[in-house]
Amino acid sequence: MHTKSSVASATYYSDEISLREAVLKMLAFYRGFARALFPAAFFSALAAAAWVSFRPVYAVTAILDTPQLSLNEWRTFSPLLTDKALVQASLSAVAGLKDRERQTLEKSFLTPAFWESRIQYKTALRRDDVKESPNAEPKKTDTLGLEISITASDESAAAQRFEAMANHIRQAMIRHRLTTYLREQRQTVAQKRDETAIELIRQQFAIDQSNQRIADMQKLLEAYPELRRMDGATVVSVESGGGKYLSPLAQIVALKATISEANAGMRAVRRQQEEMALRGRFLAGIGTPPPLAGSDLAAWLDDRKKRLFASTDLQSPIAQEVSHDLDLHLQGPVLYADLWRFKTLPADFRTPILLRRPLPVGIAAFLAVWLLLPPVVLTFRAVRQGIAPPLPAAK
Repeated sequence: MHTKSSVASATYYSDEISLREAVLKMLAFYRGFARALFPAAFFSALAAAAWVSFRPVYAVTAILDTPQLSLNEWRTFSPLLTDKALVQASLSAVAGLKDRERQTLEKSFLTPAFWESRIQYKTALRRDDVKESPNAEPKKTDTLGLEISITASDESAAAQRFEAMANHIRQAMIRHRLTTYLREQRQTVAQKRDETAIELIRQQFAIDQSNQRIADMQKLLEAYPELRRMDGATVVSVESGGGKYLSPLAQIVALKATISEANAGMRAVRRQQEEMALRGRFLAGIGTPPPLAGSDLAAWLDDRKKRLFASTDLQSPIAQEVSHDLDLHLQGPVLYADLWRFKTLPADFRTPILLRRPLPVGIAAFLAVWLLLPPVVLTFRAVRQGIAPPLPAAK
């Protein structure tokens, strides 16, 4: 037992090699290929360095000025940036964009990770401001703009890509504001329709009650003519028991004043009903808005509004008010987007990114060829000769 164990142990240790021996064998292996390997690695490095030197790529940034854009609004409409219909519509509006570049940008725009890595919201609130004002709310603080980071081959390509991204952001913002306004209008119209109907019923009931009380007071005056006199006190209101202890004639005057006030309130409510009816007709006419870019959607909505008021009496004050209010909210986002401009565009195109610098790329190509080519050549020879590489023995 002792002899067999010693022999097995000796055999086991004879199969092991030291790290030094492994390094020496590896060096000997590559030395055998050195004469043919060095020229291949050297010229591959020269070719790779020459290729990247004629195709430089630069990393540049620019800040898009977005006045009064809150962090909450940015986080709300930024998911729209990956909407496919919106991406295609906004890119089609960019002049001078080649088909290949448009396809590349479309593929990038549809990826959420692209926008997360390329856009950074720059708040006007700094860390020192937070320390000095602990109650400051970063989400409601004004912005310094959106910092956009891209890679481009030259200044012209950078300017074109910056404009394509900025235009897409503007279109997403416009569409977000328009759809939000339309959604809020639908809720308002539905809510006001019921509220005004209830208010009219209440006002009419109050008028009927006042008329009945006037009739009762007149009966009292007929029965008691001596009550036909006015008190020296001024009657402000007959509601909640006010004027209860005044003479019937004074109460009649107060009740008629109350009826007049209720009639004025009913006229205001009916006017509001007319306004909601016009807004409801506009919303019913547009239905579900088509998947257009922001400015195209604004133009489409404006066309629907003009069609509505073409068949409406524009001389009525309520129609004019609704028309101007719709113009304000439909064109407001477009005018606001026109303020979104780049403060400055980058002018430093001297240092390419690391993967487009000739020296690092040449060194990487040299090492890749030097280290990977010998095993590939040996494997190719073994396959050609029909000899499979030996597998390590199972222990």
